[in-house]
Amino acid sequence: VVSNSGQSTGNAVKLVAGDLNALGADSLLLGGLRDISNGGNGSVHLTVGADTVTLSNDAKNPLSGPEIVIAANRSINLDSGASVQGSGSLGRASQDLSLDGGGALMRVSSGGPVAVVRVNSTAITGTLNIANGATVAASGSANLDATGNVTLNGQVNIAPGGALSLAANGIDLG
Repeated sequence: VVSNSGQSTGNAVKLVAGDLNALGADSLLLGGLRDISNGGNGSVHLTVGADTVTLSNDAKNPLSGPEIVIAANRSINLDSGASVQGSGSLGRASQDLSLDGGGALMRVSSGGPVAVVRVNSTAITGTLNIANGATVAASGSANLDATGNVTLNGQVNIAPGGALSLAANGIDLG
């Protein structure tokens, strides 16, 4: 995810933060597919397809919406200056997330907290890297989840009364 279409992403798919924001989606998922027909148990099942998701946008062009979910099999990277914000009015109740296997997941939302449930997860290779100068913000709740390590050198801003879930095999608060 970049700030403008002129930014290079090499061979990776290029998504512009402003274009994604303009969709007006109540919930935006990057890196996978969601199945809301998960047996009626109130959770949403995610099938992760991306190996890596990188945010290289900036604070003037944040990726923002009522709920942003990013998932990857190997790594999620927020480069220095990148910004993701969960804000606005979520038009539904927050739902728990379930996914198969290892990897990384980040969720920011204006809604309430959710559980992240991993099934058949033996891998400890998923990483979530938030670089110095990057910002993760939520007016309601946030999940930073990885089966490997979470490295947090940037800023996490949760509104008063909000909730933060931080889950990983190893956590580095830099």
